[in-house]
Amino acid sequence: MRGNARSYLSDDAVLTFIPPPIPGDDGIFAGKEEIRGWYQGLIAANGVSTLSDCQVEGETVTCLNSYTDADLEGMGVGSLLFEWVATIRDGKIQGYTVTMTPESLAKMEVAMAALPETGGVAFPSYALAIALGGLTLVGGLSLAMLRRRSP
Repeated sequence: MRGNARSYLSDDAVLTFIPPPIPGDDGIFAGKEEIRGWYQGLIAANGVSTLSDCQVEGETVTCLNSYTDADLEGMGVGSLLFEWVATIRDGKIQGYTVTMTPESLAKMEVAMAALPETGGVAFPSYALAIALGGLTLVGGLSLAMLRRRSP
């Protein structure tokens, strides 16, 4: 794993995705080791995340996050937009929630429904999982920058 994004996490950090990225899963990754497994998938996907419009209020950091990767581009989706909300205490991420916007969810539903009609290859479940998870790696790495900006 490149870098050490886990160094930004508390030992008992919790990552929550809404909606869950894997069908039948609860979308919750608890503890550094589970989150590490998620991060490894992001690195393998070579996804690109961009945080913007970040706001810091007390222990809460809220950002918009745009994410794309080759699978999403191939489906004609382009990028997806999420809200990234983290709780920071004692310089560590205690937990964060990644929520797909209704517009992005609609884009994914249209793209998924079109796959069989276009003769495309089935969309791998890991690709959506990676798309959602890309936010966390960039968000964690950007945390230090946000801490320097907050009063």
